[in-house]
Amino acid sequence: KKKKQQEEEQQNSLNVPGLKFTSIKKYAYDDSTKSLTFYITLKGVTPTTKSELTINENSFDLKIFNVEGTNYRFVMDNLHGDVKKTSFVKLKKDRVRVVLRKIETGTWSDLKKKEEEPDKKGGDPLMGMMQKNV
Repeated sequence: KKKKQQEEEQQNSLNVPGLKFTSIKKYAYDDSTKSLTFYITLKGVTPTTKSELTINENSFDLKIFNVEGTNYRFVMDNLHGDVKKTSFVKLKKDRVRVVLRKIETGTWSDLKKKEEEPDKKGGDPLMGMMQKNV
């Protein structure tokens, strides 16, 4: 329990002691060939609300500060493809839009890359069982 609490505290910190974030879990998205756009409804957000968007190769971290006294964070890692540093966030009244520009054009089958199982080497799974038992 203590380890989980420490992990949450690390996720919630912005190198500022005592600054806490509430995770954004509800969103919609649109996948086009050149970009991936996330839509978030967040009551109290305005175009002048302070925000910070950090882009890495296949992840992003959005922080939105002091929305009616609460800081919010939306993190997505292990994206299906890489995104450009020129991606951006746009704030409107009660709405947030994150536009991730794709490095390679095309639509993604999923938001995140699927982890391949280490046992999958292709072929017939029964053959693998028979070879182990021989």
